[in-house]
This record gives sequence, structure tokens and C-alpha cells, in this order.
Amino acid sequence: MEYFQKKNGIIIKLILHCIIPILVGLSIYVLFRGINIIDSSRKTFPLFQFRPADFILYNIPDGLWLYSFLSSIAIIWKNNSSLHFKYWILIAIVLSFLSEFLQIILWLPGTFDLLDLLVYIMATTIFLVNFRFTISIISPTSK
Repeated sequence: MEYFQKKNGIIIKLILHCIIPILVGLSIYVLFRGINIIDSSRKTFPLFQFRPADFILYNIPDGLWLYSFLSSIAIIWKNNSSLHFKYWILIAIVLSFLSEFLQIILWLPGTFDLLDLLVYIMATTIFLVNFRFTISIISPTSK
């Protein structure tokens, strides 16, 4: 019975922290920016004429994807606090910021945006708060 409870817990974590953020980010792209999300040079046809704020349209999906990626690493490593786990988290965070900075020097296609960096900071902070909370529930420290 305990095995099934653990499996259900992992599935719930995957759905809440990985799948839903990716689906919300993808929905923003598809519904409001158009179907053609890979090649932005072609004409796109958004499914809705309503246009949310640019922050929601362009920045929030990036933060959702980073949060989802960090959460998936935590789920794969089972919230392990080992050095390897911390390296993987750090690599993911550094790569997200690096992708923005590489856009400044035109080594990566796209447009540098300070709001993307702000969203990355927010996503990382939310992940770290959630991660610490989860760790404290799983293995409380005894005083």
C-alpha cells in the first residue's frame, strides 16, 4: 500500500509541477501567439483575437518552462540534497540566464529582454521555496 501512495505522490507532483506549467505556457503560445511557434518569420494565426499583456504573452511562458524543468530535475533526483543534484539545478538556472545574455551578443537567435531575467528569478525563487518546503516535510531535522 505504501508503494502505491509513493507512486501517486510522484504522479501528482509531475502533474502539478511539470505538466501543468508546460501546458499553460504552451497554451499561451498556441492560443494567443499563433500555431506556428517554431518559425516566427511566417505569418501566424492566433486562435483568439483577445490579446493579453505582453508580459503574460512573452515572458510568463519562459518562467513556467524553467519552473517545470527545475521541478522535473527535483522529481527525478527525488528531492535529493546531494551535490550532483545541486549541480543539475545550477546548470539549468545558469543555462536559462545564459540564453538571454547570448541573445545580446547575437550568438543565439531571439531578443534579449530584462523581463525574461526577472521571470527566471521568480521561477527559480518559487521552485527553491517549494523545494525547501518539500524537503522539510520529507525529512524534518531533529533538534
